[in-house]
Amino acid sequence: ETEQECPICFLYYTEVNITKCCNAYLCTECFLQVRPQKEKQSSCPFCNCDKFSVTVAEKPSEEDIGARDKEEQTVIEARIRATLENS
Repeated sequence: ETEQECPICFLYYTEVNITKCCNAYLCTECFLQVRPQKEKQSSCPFCNCDKFSVTVAEKPSEEDIGARDKEEQTVIEARIRATLENS
């Protein structure tokens, strides 16, 4: 499970890009949609930085994947608790 999720399209990829301005991940398809070829400058969809550029992200380590999975589980559990408390 060495795939990264693109927060724009929610698909998983073995290789993603990372923004240079705010270190957010996004897939190449979404990058090409956000920054069309004809435009020289566009803003980051995450932090609105005017100098939007990306580089290929390093593959996450097993430790990073474990931390991501733990964080996702914590969010899921918090949502369940909030739902139960509000009902």
